[in-house]
Amino acid sequence: MFPPDWKDPSQYPDPKKTSGKQWAWEFLRRNPQYQNNFNEVINLPKKRAGNFLLNDPASYIWNPERKYFKTKKEYETFDKYIARLQRSGLKFNPPIHKKRFYADKWGVKRMVSPEEDDYNIVEFYKSLLPVRLMKSPDDFENLINEGIDREEIYPNEIILGINLERSVESNICEIKRIIQEKKNKLDLRNKVIRKERNYFSRYLRILDARALGISYQNIGKIIFKNEDPENAKRKSANGYQAASKISQSGYLNLLSVTN
Repeated sequence: MFPPDWKDPSQYPDPKKTSGKQWAWEFLRRNPQYQNNFNEVINLPKKRAGNFLLNDPASYIWNPERKYFKTKKEYETFDKYIARLQRSGLKFNPPIHKKRFYADKWGVKRMVSPEEDDYNIVEFYKSLLPVRLMKSPDDFENLINEGIDREEIYPNEIILGINLERSVESNICEIKRIIQEKKNKLDLRNKVIRKERNYFSRYLRILDARALGISYQNIGKIIFKNEDPENAKRKSANGYQAASKISQSGYLNLLSVTN
């Protein structure tokens, strides 16, 4: 049953046994925008629907030769996205592209019902960027059409430009320095997430309670029952802010975190 009874902590994942992917799905499916977007596409035509809606019988029917441009602006609406396709002169089908637009927006291969408890069937784009040689602007354009955007890469990815007029040794030295610097930042972020993970079940309970319209004061009485009422209320509000941030965009950062 989704959502669970927020008053009962036993109905929520155990922080010691829950994978990063499961946490990512638990936070994403509680995002009201994701829920609304799923409801928008669930009843769209399924014929030639593409790989964007779970349980779609035509989910793998998609012409790879048909160019597709990934969302380039974080807050680009679907209407603006369609207008951009029209300006490009490309052929497209609005229902199909709406499914792809929303799947791509949330970093998943298909839109999955928020009521789905089996996180294993949710396919996140954890890492889209393979190691490859890009010798020309056309190579980079092909990479974009496969789903990589110039302005949007995943937290565990980087794109490097190399000046071939420099020596190989100099380039390799600089590449190692950049990769190590980025890797250190990623490791530090994952360390922080592992520490915060102990509070994730509590965050989910607060999200579920707020979705039902429960006040911070009443949430505090249940989740922080041993705390001073004002302190419990403050912790509930702070927990909601932290949980909302993860639900809106931080969930992708959880994918690279192991137990």
